Amino acid sequence: MNEIPKGSYLAIALEGEHGEEGAYAAVRVNGKPLGAPDRSVSYPSNAWEYPASRASSNYTYYVPLTNDMKGAQIDAVVLGLRNSPSDFKPELWITAYPIPFEQKQLTLPEVQ
Repeated sequence: MNEIPKGSYLAIALEGEHGEEGAYAAVRVNGKPLGAPDRSVSYPSNAWEYPASRASSNYTYYVPLTNDMKGAQIDAVVLGLRNSPSDFKPELWITAYPIPFEQKQLTLPEVQ
């Protein structure tokens, strides 16, 4: 990767059925493992005493990209747990949020 826009990240989508907490994704950057700090459906938690969503399919893991990863060898890794369904297909996407604009200007005409 020769260019990393501000706010960009890798999205590792696990399309299909893998069982609840049955598959995980991470990356290796120049051989060093790096976990995904965010996922949808979210990692189970009890934040604000509200129940966490549970799902058995279609997780997407998000790995932020940083400037020190520019030019690095990045490998995506997907692990499936034994005895969990394995009817899923991993896909890797690179994207950015917010769209990497520094500023926008909106000019509204005066209505008469």
